[in-house]
Amino acid sequence: MLDGRHWEIFNVVLFYAVGGLFLFAAYRNKARQQRQLPVKLHYLFALYAFLWGTSWLLHLCGFPKLDEAFKAAGAVVAVVNGVAWLRYILKDRHAV
Repeated sequence: MLDGRHWEIFNVVLFYAVGGLFLFAAYRNKARQQRQLPVKLHYLFALYAFLWGTSWLLHLCGFPKLDEAFKAAGAVVAVVNGVAWLRYILKDRHAV
C-alpha cells in the first residue's frame, strides 16, 4: 500500500508518463498525417499532465507557493482543453 510520500512520488511519475504518452501520440499523428484527434488536443493534454506532475514535484520538494501556481496553471489549461474538446465534438456532430 502506498503511504503519503510514496503516493506523491507515484503521482509525479504518473503525470509525467501520461504527458509523454500524449506527446508521443501527437508525434505519431503528425508523422502519419492521421487526424483521429486534432494534434492540439494532444498537446493540451500533455501540457496539463506536465503542469500537474511539476506541481506534485514542487510539493515534494517543499515549495508550496510554486506548487499552487502550477496547480492554477493546470486548472486554466484544463478549462481551455475542455473548451477545445467541446468545439471538436460540436464541429464533428455538425459535419455528420
